Amino acid sequence: MKSLVKKTTKKIFTTVLLFSSIIVVKTEVKAQSTDVRTGIMWNAMMAPASKEVYYDRINKIDGSPFFQDQFMETQAITNDGKRYKIEKAKLDLVNQFLVADESENSTTPSNPIFVNNLKSIVIKNKNGSEYLFESGFPAVNGNGEMTLYQVLGGKDGKLLRLFTKKTAWRKSYGTQQEYVTNNISYYIYKNNSMSELKKDKDSILSVFSDKSQQLSNYIDSHKLKISKDKDLDELIAYYNTL
Repeated sequence: MKSLVKKTTKKIFTTVLLFSSIIVVKTEVKAQSTDVRTGIMWNAMMAPASKEVYYDRINKIDGSPFFQDQFMETQAITNDGKRYKIEKAKLDLVNQFLVADESENSTTPSNPIFVNNLKSIVIKNKNGSEYLFESGFPAVNGNGEMTLYQVLGGKDGKLLRLFTKKTAWRKSYGTQQEYVTNNISYYIYKNNSMSELKKDKDSILSVFSDKSQQLSNYIDSHKLKISKDKDLDELIAYYNTL
């Protein structure tokens, strides 16, 4: 009898311990998924649970997490080989994923609202201009291989623009307000390595070595200041016409 009680007690204790472990695991996962006080809201490998969860948070943030605020025609390839053509989408640079306009796109498993795990994206605006973003570059300055860079071009290596958008918190009228921080930096990808680029004439011309003289003349004649993003964009647009 004592032996039977001992075995039964042991079985109950084991069952309770196992059940407790399951509860603990579920609690930890829930805590991670609902934590909002981080530098990113979700991440490139994990989309939000629903559009309601996503927009509820986006609408409360001061600033924009997007590359551009308007929806645009977008084509994307994911790291697992899936291809998407979305009539209207935005690139969320805080979270590194695409957000489709549900009112303009049929949302099915092959056409989801959120597209993450991105390898390359081509975004086309209403004027026909295209913006290319790619991931897969070597890690540098805290940016991993999943980080998306805008590819600006280049002959001797790739000139890359990095939009770093993160969320932070500050006090506003006695309450906590979440807002978006913005920073732009430039890198050269060459010989399978990344190096941060100085925004000066010589550095830029070294990337576009095949047309360096024409670009140098254009910079001088148009009095461009390469340190300004607007002037750099103009120079790259001119390079693409040569």
